[in-house]
Amino acid sequence: MDAANHSRRRWRPLPPLPIIGIHNQPTSKLCSLPEEILICILSLVHPATLVACGAVCRMLRDMIAQSVVLNYHIELYADGMVDGDNCQLPVAERLSQLRMRRQTWREVKWEHRLFPLVPGSWNAYELVDGIFSKTLNSTGNAARGIMFASLPSRDNPGSLILFEDVGITFRDFAMDPTQDLIVYMQCGHLSDASGYVTLLTHVTLHFRTISDNKTHPQARLPTMSVMFPSDVIGAVIQIVNEIVGFMTWDNLHSQLYIWDWEQCMELVVRYSSQTNLAALDDFAFVSDRAYVLASPVPAACFRVYTFGINPDGNESPAEPCLHAILRLPAMREGAAVSLLGIHTGPFTTNSSQRLRPPKAFVTAPHARIHVVSIDLARGSNPPEPPASCLIVIRNKTFLAYAEHLEPVDVPWDDWGPAHTRWIPGTTGSLWLRYVHGERFIRLYTPADDGPRYIEMYDFGAPYVPPSWVTREENILMHQAHELLLDDVFESPVIYRLPCRILAKQENLPYSGFMLDEDRLVGLKVRDCNITIAGLSNMFISDTGMTMQRALMCSCCDHL
Repeated sequence: MDAANHSRRRWRPLPPLPIIGIHNQPTSKLCSLPEEILICILSLVHPATLVACGAVCRMLRDMIAQSVVLNYHIELYADGMVDGDNCQLPVAERLSQLRMRRQTWREVKWEHRLFPLVPGSWNAYELVDGIFSKTLNSTGNAARGIMFASLPSRDNPGSLILFEDVGITFRDFAMDPTQDLIVYMQCGHLSDASGYVTLLTHVTLHFRTISDNKTHPQARLPTMSVMFPSDVIGAVIQIVNEIVGFMTWDNLHSQLYIWDWEQCMELVVRYSSQTNLAALDDFAFVSDRAYVLASPVPAACFRVYTFGINPDGNESPAEPCLHAILRLPAMREGAAVSLLGIHTGPFTTNSSQRLRPPKAFVTAPHARIHVVSIDLARGSNPPEPPASCLIVIRNKTFLAYAEHLEPVDVPWDDWGPAHTRWIPGTTGSLWLRYVHGERFIRLYTPADDGPRYIEMYDFGAPYVPPSWVTREENILMHQAHELLLDDVFESPVIYRLPCRILAKQENLPYSGFMLDEDRLVGLKVRDCNITIAGLSNMFISDTGMTMQRALMCSCCDHL
């Protein structure tokens, strides 16, 4: 076929289409279905696709706009939420609560409540699924008692569970109230045959229930143990479904263990040695089959791994699979990353074993960010104090790289600008759990003697339907920024990860804030030492559905 004939055939005009009047019935078989059936079908469509369906024709646009079910489907996804464990509520009521919740977070409105906690020294704490927990009557880095507080909300006045003695002396713990699970970490030195106390540390994890302090019924064994080659000076424990991961370290070494706590099976054992404590890796789970290591040396990067059961069928741990190395920006001679830590919100399950009242909706698994704290040693002469920054990365970025079949080494320019946001400074808080879902909070003081602000960063807000934000807000959220640190990086750091920032002046004398699904939790202590002790009161900022007069409860130990 010659080019001329091919061109004529390709662009041959089509016969004219019939003109359909505005009163004619639609010719689409889909649109001719009864409205109830059509809504049922559309409720199974992905919410982003459902929004696009509104542009197909007026009938679909009007149906979607007027349907409570379809609006709830779209808005639930846009807010990074999924149906919770209280789905008996009518859809219209759930939609109303969802919109009020969104407005509350958007305007940073809150009620002030003081919730009494048990006083006394303590060395470890957690906040997961509306449950705040802390150790009781700690001595140094060890405790035997624990307290669980179900924090108040609109319909729940709050409650306490106390265990003065859990039967073991433990150093740290992690919990998942949605599985009624708490994992205690017990550390102790071993003695040789002559009674000499060795440097080896025996680390044991105990798998218990929160509700009654018994061995968890899903655990095949009540404990699992490992040996650490020296004194444990720090540890972090994380739980994702049936997976528990913990990293222990001293001044020069770290070890990462990942276990299936239900089957009591080792999945990952990783040992690392460096010249100093700050050079050790940090880790965070990405899913129940993937994790990321934040490595400050020799060249700062993030390493994305997956793990699983040993394919040989034996119980020895399989080698984790490296999928990606994500590099940080090139640095000037003499400059270096002196500290790299990573933090994300807790993982929970859809189990019905919950210690708090049922909810209409909860944070979706895909709605997650990681907040990276980085200290940068400057290459200036004479040396200046290090620069501190925060880097925010969405969890789905790490998940995407975890799907690579072959390992890739990705330079900064190929991944960083589009998938990160840099924030000069620190979180300003003495507490972890400052991130939940796609939000994180920090305390910020622009000047030494100026007012203090709470800054809320919402990385889910830019992905809502366009009608939810103004044109000016949309431009502000999506504009590119650059970080200028000439004595650290070879060139300006460009970043474009969109987010919405809310700032509110805060004069309350709290040492930091934590964040969960429905609350800001401000905490105040007598002493701000290494083992933070003497909790006096808790400030509950409830983002529930009412903005009524604040309920003030007396504290156990007023300052």
